[in-house]
Amino acid sequence: MKTTAALAAAAVAMLGLLALAGRADDNEPANFPGKCYDCQGMGVRLVPCDKCKGTGGTGEQCPTCKGKGPGGANKSTGVIICPGCGGARWKLDVFGVRCACVRCNAAGAFRCPDCVNGSTKCPACKGAGKISRPCPRCGGTGIAGGKGDIQKLEARRIQLQQEIAKLDGQLAEAKKQLKDVEGQLVTARAQAQPPVTADPPKKPDPPPEKPKRGDDENF
Repeated sequence: MKTTAALAAAAVAMLGLLALAGRADDNEPANFPGKCYDCQGMGVRLVPCDKCKGTGGTGEQCPTCKGKGPGGANKSTGVIICPGCGGARWKLDVFGVRCACVRCNAAGAFRCPDCVNGSTKCPACKGAGKISRPCPRCGGTGIAGGKGDIQKLEARRIQLQQEIAKLDGQLAEAKKQLKDVEGQLVTARAQAQPPVTADPPKKPDPPPEKPKRGDDENF
């Protein structure tokens, strides 16, 4: 039973891979013609900035907050204590009424707008840590079906072919095991049946007796 179940599972998986392989081998993918699914038709992709290695900063101390900033700041974090409320989160208005500080939204501090965690912003990415580059798949066109798509589909086709070959080997092995199990089952059933005893041979019937001749037969 286990071998039969394994055989069925391998067959189902193989059929699924064959369906995917057929879809990958089509000259026109499901979204063709259409927008590139890597850049969503934009033609560009965001990649880590090669100048700051994706950090967004230059490593130099921010000249605006300098680790202290207006009213003081936490060193090397770029967090500035709000100069409007001095970190108290509230202040008195012109009528002497206590109200929330609108400059920091009652947070008491805010991040320095001129740095990234205390480091000056990278001039290449402006502190974002990423820059835009033409999409390598569609070549910056934003249209699917470019050279990158063909290469990806070819790689996927080869991968599926390898998986199908592996499943073919598993399927052949499962068939072999199934044949062995069926042979063992026939033998086991034959051994489980009671032996058949033959009837003893019958003795042949004696020949019929010849009638005796009397004296009247001489006349």
